[in-house]
Amino acid sequence: ARWARAVRAAQSTSRALARAAAGAARGHGVAGGSAGGRRRPPLTPSQAGKQVSKDELAKRAATYPTHPAPVRLSFFESIPVSFVASGPAALHALAGAADGRLFAWGRNDKGQLGLGDLCQRNKPTVVDLGGGKAVAAAAGKSHTLVALADGTSLAAGNNTQGQLGLGSVRVKGGADDLQLTPAPVVGVEGCTAAAAGVDFSLWLAGGAVWSAGHPQHGVLGHGTDHE
Repeated sequence: ARWARAVRAAQSTSRALARAAAGAARGHGVAGGSAGGRRRPPLTPSQAGKQVSKDELAKRAATYPTHPAPVRLSFFESIPVSFVASGPAALHALAGAADGRLFAWGRNDKGQLGLGDLCQRNKPTVVDLGGGKAVAAAAGKSHTLVALADGTSLAAGNNTQGQLGLGSVRVKGGADDLQLTPAPVVGVEGCTAAAAGVDFSLWLAGGAVWSAGHPQHGVLGHGTDHE
């Protein structure tokens, strides 16, 4: 008898848990539904204005189709390329030609393409490196790093956290925060490679590693995150 009562109690508990889980799933899956006993707040006018209709999404998909398989860039068919670069935080891309030229394209809202303006480029565009020859490059969220054949490094784009390594931080809330053309990185000689994160940068030079930018989570490697 005790065993039967235990079985019935376990079954009752299991059914109660299942009902609770189903209710929670409904609450999370329906806009405006209950989640944890609380109703979701209605969309603000700003949020409502950002809602995109199915027709608009279909139009965008037709205009900008995805590429499930690699498609060769016709721009480079007659230009030998020695390296390419981008990054998980970046919406721009870079390619270095065998002759040392650097090409950039994509998002440019912070001048990260180094082309002297804030205009997006949908096709590769050559970057003026002041006569230098690019051997490596890196793309952060809104900045670009370039290693040149003579061992120097250049940087362009957003510098509000000092991520360009120019020896100063620009935080003026406007165009003065941006470096629209490649500028020399200070203190790094013999640079052969670079890496860029959201708001920080790394350089490899003569076997030594250098870092600059935002130190959150200790990402600069200097023993503190300065929080």
